[in-house]
Amino acid sequence: MRHRMSVRSRVRRALPSAIAAMLILAGIALCAYPAIAESAARRDQAQIIAGYDRASRSVSDERRERLLAEAERYNAALAGDGASQSSAASPRYEDLLDPNGDGVMGVLAIPVIDLKLPIFHGVGNRALAAGVGHVPGSALPIGGTGNHSVIAGHRGLPSAELFTRLDELERGDVFTITVLGDTYTYRVIGIRVVDPDAVAVGGGTVGGGGVAGGGGTAGGGESAQLAPQPGLLMPQSGRDLVTLLTCTPYGVNTHRLLVTGERARDLERAGVDPSGSARSRAIRMPASPDAWLRSGWAAALAVAVVLAALTGAAVFRAIRVFRVSSTGRHRAAGADVGAGADAGVGVDAGAGAGAP
Repeated sequence: MRHRMSVRSRVRRALPSAIAAMLILAGIALCAYPAIAESAARRDQAQIIAGYDRASRSVSDERRERLLAEAERYNAALAGDGASQSSAASPRYEDLLDPNGDGVMGVLAIPVIDLKLPIFHGVGNRALAAGVGHVPGSALPIGGTGNHSVIAGHRGLPSAELFTRLDELERGDVFTITVLGDTYTYRVIGIRVVDPDAVAVGGGTVGGGGVAGGGGTAGGGESAQLAPQPGLLMPQSGRDLVTLLTCTPYGVNTHRLLVTGERARDLERAGVDPSGSARSRAIRMPASPDAWLRSGWAAALAVAVVLAALTGAAVFRAIRVFRVSSTGRHRAAGADVGAGADAGVGVDAGAGAGAP
């Protein structure tokens, strides 16, 4: 009986510590999830990009020229009729600029925010979950005056960063698009926040993470029917433009963020590598809590707080043990002194009693 009570007592004493440990581990896991998910997403994106690069290098010159010629005909058809749809082009829109047959037409790189994503055909769920999507009805991103390509992406997905940090771009920043081994460089010339119904790229809808039409529907968020309107995403004579499109404000998604770049032929002629610019090499603090979580800083901070708490608890326990043991020694010493004094008094008393 006494043994059972002793076990129960030990369990009751250990239970709070066990619960606290489980809560601490759960908190660390929760803080670490965004960083782990982002790491996995970047690994998958890198694999897709590597596959596209291999396919681009292995494609024959004849097929490469044919793919580019088909893309130019697609863009020419759009220039001749701004309302024409991707399905009107021949061959099928999904087969254009697709050397690997996996729906990837190119690679977008934004060095200043350390972003590199595959560009898929259309803006369906698969495209916007794994990378960014070319908006059907806009020019294919192969450069050329009079073309205006639109690339759409999600912000704030739990599983990937994607265009979450797009609002950190500034005028003068540079991004590149690589298609079939050719890299086109664009310098940001305009940043605008507009209502969803101000975005016009042929037909389609604006979804929670980008524009949908032709290639599929972007899931989540509100939607608005696109109606052709002049400006914004329409081609401009004599200019080679690319617009990156996403939802804003972050987590609210009531408007659209448009970051427009114009072909920077001066950088291309000079052979300047945008990833080597001084600004892109600078360490930039994340601008949102989401970015902090994805970067792993939140998990590192949680671990640091836990380690500090454990260290503090250990130091406090050591000090307490030291004080208890020190008090015990003092008490023992006092008891010894008292016992000695009592013995001395007893001896003296006995000696006095035996005296004549």
